[in-house]
Amino acid sequence: MPQHKDIAPGSVGATLTLANGKQILLGEAGEGEIARQAGVTVTKTADGQILYQILGNSTNAHSSNTLSTTNGQTYVVTLPDQTKIWLNAASSLTYSTALYTSKGQRRVELTGEAYFEVAKDKAHPFVVKTGDQEIEVLGTHFNINSYADEAAINTTLLEGSVRVIHGQRNQIIRPGQQAIATSKGITVREVDIDEIVDWKDGDFSLNHINFKTAMRKIARWYDVEFIYDSSVPADMEAGGWISRKNNLSAVLKLIESSGLAHFKIQGRKVYVSK
Repeated sequence: MPQHKDIAPGSVGATLTLANGKQILLGEAGEGEIARQAGVTVTKTADGQILYQILGNSTNAHSSNTLSTTNGQTYVVTLPDQTKIWLNAASSLTYSTALYTSKGQRRVELTGEAYFEVAKDKAHPFVVKTGDQEIEVLGTHFNINSYADEAAINTTLLEGSVRVIHGQRNQIIRPGQQAIATSKGITVREVDIDEIVDWKDGDFSLNHINFKTAMRKIARWYDVEFIYDSSVPADMEAGGWISRKNNLSAVLKLIESSGLAHFKIQGRKVYVSK
């Protein structure tokens, strides 16, 4: 695989935008309290996550924050109800600092991809809005992939139950199932959970997925652009399992070893041929 210069993997990092517009680069922020707003403290933990805590009995903290990652970044946030959210690269999460809305819901808005471990609270449903879709849960573990350059919004359930609402359609899914929402409606299929949450666990699972879909996963993590020769078929499937901690060349060499394609790295562009 000819290459100009190898590219290192992504890392932990994100930008936190406060209600007043102030932006905090979390990769550069020190450990400890990084913000205090409307009855809520925001703390960066020793292991590089952020934690929201409501001060005393304050329930009026309804200012909005946004946590966003670029290509090559990932981050973890714990909300005031102890819900924990892993944010993948090129994604954003917007939420009230106190989380609870006037309607008694816990509500967040997502673009990109995130994994949720929602704290159980039967009195306050947890709602994730992403594009034209909403997910309603009480307490559960699930993954949402809603990147704009993908053909569908994929919601995958690991534990508990969720209701997927898309337009006039809604669908309840069980653990091990994935709801695929498009303009045509919602379809449900059984999936291998490990292959869905690979990114959260620090891996790329590329088995039995469309080749160009696999390359988009890699592109977001290494902040590169793939450029395809006309010889690369649209319906080709990728394969393999490799750590996201590797440099880009190691990931591409694994794919090359299967005989699927050849790669040439030039700057932040990767040229692909059959």
